[in-house]
Amino acid sequence: MINEKTESTVLEVQKSQAIRLADVFLIAPYLLYVSSKRELSELDRNLLFGLGVATLFYNAVNYIQNKNKKDE
Repeated sequence: MINEKTESTVLEVQKSQAIRLADVFLIAPYLLYVSSKRELSELDRNLLFGLGVATLFYNAVNYIQNKNKKDE
């Protein structure tokens, strides 16, 4: 397994963090909201709910990890 580390610029990290915040505060809540619509099939509701939770969790964890790295 090859492990490569590359240096990111501050601008790249800031853009990435802004996108993560949009995912956490806009996209994930919207997916969760839409998943509550009764007009959708149960499969669609469950998929949207799962995607919303996964988006929220993944991006929140990565935002916190990147913020902690920056503060070191």
